[in-house]
Amino acid sequence: DLERALAQLRRVLKKNGRAVFFEPLGHNPLVNLFRRLTPGMRSADEHPLLIDDLRLLAAGFENAEFHFFTLCSLLAIPFRSLPGFGPLLNILETIDRALFAIPFFRKQAWIVVIQLTAPRETVK
Repeated sequence: DLERALAQLRRVLKKNGRAVFFEPLGHNPLVNLFRRLTPGMRSADEHPLLIDDLRLLAAGFENAEFHFFTLCSLLAIPFRSLPGFGPLLNILETIDRALFAIPFFRKQAWIVVIQLTAPRETVK
């Protein structure tokens, strides 16, 4: 229950504290297909976050930063044991960074790193 967890986080986090989370996102249809095909690779209670969840998190803190990762770079996975994997991954990660500068592509990321500071007394 994200709302209950958020209330507890705001309660226990000191004013100068920082909460950092590494979480999956749930909007990308290809990533969601992979999740359905590989249920044993995650916990039964995994709940990929949605953009509305990120908005809820941001509403509870004065400062909320979201950094998105892994979109085109997923294409490198089949080549991870081949020579040239590193340069290929670097190119695809560069493309990812460019795409994530466009808000439309952010919710298609596989992963979001969330940094929250300065909890609010009440959620906006």
